[in-house]
Amino acid sequence: MQPKHRFIVSLANQNRLLTKDRLIRLNIPVNNLLCGLCSRDQLETPTHLFVECS
Repeated sequence: MQPKHRFIVSLANQNRLLTKDRLIRLNIPVNNLLCGLCSRDQLETPTHLFVECS
């Protein structure tokens, strides 16, 4: 695994990945709540990005 991938996985494991659901919890304004990769009508969460996203 490349270092940049290892870094992203470690952020996700620590629940520190800045997904849209976390930005909302940190009171940071988000324009679009949909997933930026698949544009499904689902909030962008780590679980969605790594498991459910197509």
